Formats: sequence, C-alpha cells, structure tokens
Amino acid sequence: MTEAQQLEQQADRAAAAGQYGMAKSLLEQAVGGGGSSFELWHKLSAMRKASGDPRGALMAIDQALTFSPLDFSALLFRATLLEKVDDPRAGREFGHALAQCPPYDQIPPSMKPG
Repeated sequence: MTEAQQLEQQADRAAAAGQYGMAKSLLEQAVGGGGSSFELWHKLSAMRKASGDPRGALMAIDQALTFSPLDFSALLFRATLLEKVDDPRAGREFGHALAQCPPYDQIPPSMKPG
C-alpha cells in the first residue's frame, strides 16, 4: 500500500468521525506527496468545504476535473461551490453539469431524489 493510500484511509476514518480538519490535512499530504488522483482531489474538495473553505474546495475540485473533465458529480459540486462564493459563472456551470447527467439508471443512488 502506498503512502498516499495510507493517508487516504486515515482521512476516511477521520471524516467518518467528523474530524474534517484532520481529514483535510491528511488528504493535502496525500496529494502533495505525489498521490494525485481524481478521488483524492474530490475528497479533498469535500473536506475543504466541510471545513468552511469553499474557495479551497473549488480549487481542489478543479484539480479533480483535470483527471475526469466530464464527471457529473464533480461538475455539479463545482457549480454548487461557485454558487456558494457568489460567482456569476454558477448558472452556466449548472447547465454544463446537467448536460453531462448520465441516464437515470446510471445515477448513483445517493444522487437520486428520496
């Protein structure tokens, strides 16, 4: 198991325990140590948002999108972050995200209406 994978596992445990600052720090170490991947950047974005840093979250989700530029969940998250920081591009980005929406049967259950 690589160091980045170990840090990611520790971050997952910290996030599950509600320790978002600790999870964010561990994920920052993972991406800074060469463990860069879509998943790590996406998780880091979520932890930055949970820690009250929407601009940092936006920076991290932009990095995630360099690995998977048409990922629906990442595009939608980016649009919500833009909206949170009152960026005028938010509306356009919601449209861009929705254009990438997969067929209903391929949408993850967590993203479907309750």
